[in-house]
Amino acid sequence: MENNERDVLEKQVKEDSKSVLELIIREGTCRMLQTAIENEVAEWYKWYIDYFKNEKGCRNMVSHEVAA
Repeated sequence: MENNERDVLEKQVKEDSKSVLELIIREGTCRMLQTAIENEVAEWYKWYIDYFKNEKGCRNMVSHEVAA
């Protein structure tokens, strides 16, 4: 095997390894971001529901839907 061919193969292995590592990091980052967003939405929703309750724990706001 020539030096040139060996260099090409070594470079390809390094690039493939880097691609796999980048993919793992990207997937992990996406999962972390998704979890963080879900937690923020859950906290906001709990605050929103509690905001409209009176001292007895009943909702002060009622939905008035129009029948079709």
